[in-house]
Amino acid sequence: MVIKNSGPINFQDIVDEFGGADPANLSEYYRGGSLVPNTNANKNIATSGGALKLSQFYGARKEIFIRLDLQGGGGSGGNGMADGNGTGNNSAGNSTAFRLLSDNNDIAIVGGGGGGGHGNAGAITGGQGGASDFGAGGAGGGANAAAPFPTWGHYGAAGGGGGGDDGSTSYFNLYGSDAAGNAGSGGSRGGRDDFEKTIDVEVTYRIIIGAGGNPTDYGNYKGAPGVPGFASFTTSIDNFTTTYNARPSGDGSTLADYTTNTTFYLRIARNGSIYFETTAP
Repeated sequence: MVIKNSGPINFQDIVDEFGGADPANLSEYYRGGSLVPNTNANKNIATSGGALKLSQFYGARKEIFIRLDLQGGGGSGGNGMADGNGTGNNSAGNSTAFRLLSDNNDIAIVGGGGGGGHGNAGAITGGQGGASDFGAGGAGGGANAAAPFPTWGHYGAAGGGGGGDDGSTSYFNLYGSDAAGNAGSGGSRGGRDDFEKTIDVEVTYRIIIGAGGNPTDYGNYKGAPGVPGFASFTTSIDNFTTTYNARPSGDGSTLADYTTNTTFYLRIARNGSIYFETTAP
């Protein structure tokens, strides 16, 4: 966690924080060596030369570098109309975030993609959803048809727009023709970004994989949901590297798979190993 900032410190406090051989020797704990990272939190610890003092370790902490690759959820496609144009947009995708559990503060976050517009594509076939780095967005719906779900695993890709009504004229329709309706536009892909952070070991973090946008019931032919986001974590300490990919739950067979956030809880051990849980510790 962190060595206290005041009061008595003993040698065991340093061993508990930074690890080390058994029996350990204070000379092992120079800053920038194999046990004590050369970080701002440890700036009072000598790097070499003179004898180390216990007082130099007030507020010191073991930290690990972590590289985060976060992908936000894709936006849902807009709904198509049986007649004319619509107004408004369908739901945006949710953000994917990496947070410290104890205070819920974001360490890194990327936003979800925007939702497509209702009945404003100016066409009968719905617009295609925006592609992500993981694959193509969802196809738009055909005439008088909802958009199909986008491909599961195309993390952060957007849903396609619902189709519109191409209209028709009937000899038996005494009141004239059936007006055409515009298709919905496709949603936008979720954001993606890389971060490199220095974080504490033996504390718990919350990872929220952002859901795809959830289409509303507005209009007549629904747009498709967006695909949830994705997160990858790589830790590095003492030349030991661990990578873990956090994927959304489900298999894409239901609407809820696309539109539900997935939460993981992550703890990093002192050797850089990553431990994931699906329930809060």
